[in-house]
Amino acid sequence: LATDELCTFHSSKIDAAQTIFTQYYHHRLEHVNQSKIFYLPTGVAHTFPEVSPAEVRPPAQRRYVLNLVCSLVTNKVRQRVRALIQTRVRPEFPKMQIFEHYAHSWSGNYDNKSGYLPPPAFKRVVLDSVFTLMPSGHNPECYRLYESLECGSIPVVAMEGLGTHCERPFAPFATAPLVFLQNWDGLPELLRNFTRDPAPFYRRAGQLAKWYAEFKRHTYDTILDRLLQ
Repeated sequence: LATDELCTFHSSKIDAAQTIFTQYYHHRLEHVNQSKIFYLPTGVAHTFPEVSPAEVRPPAQRRYVLNLVCSLVTNKVRQRVRALIQTRVRPEFPKMQIFEHYAHSWSGNYDNKSGYLPPPAFKRVVLDSVFTLMPSGHNPECYRLYESLECGSIPVVAMEGLGTHCERPFAPFATAPLVFLQNWDGLPELLRNFTRDPAPFYRRAGQLAKWYAEFKRHTYDTILDRLLQ
């Protein structure tokens, strides 16, 4: 079992292993014997409360159009997205409900002392948001991706700030109806489209829920099958 947040994997280190489960997908995994290496999705944080189906409301009934909850120190692109919201998004959409919360230092404790939004509070925000913004941290794949999927909030990702060390990090999500932006400057246009006609995005949320259910089923089946072998 390996974890490789910075995408520095070199197969020579563990060539003797018969089976390798590794977190964080990246291009280097594509050059390893595919019969013995298995991508293991990061999933939600262990502190994130379980989400029941009854808690997941239709997107049209949610309070916030989007949320951005993150630590600002893990990647400079997060500071840029915060500035983009404050200087372009809020002035253009003054009545839009947007939730922002920032921690100014990183901590694994996820508590008030470190400036983090407590996990139960974060869960409530994501359950009440149509979109969850996901500027990259150390790695583009993060807990927030899976937490937003669990809550039925559409993840918005951009191919910006990813770094050359983590090429093709979203390959496992190529067929997922996430919102992919070329860069974060595309956020205002996304919100203009949503404001003009939210219906396609509400349908996308339903498609995403179906995709995620199949993604989890396939992941569970693949891992269980390998372990039983």
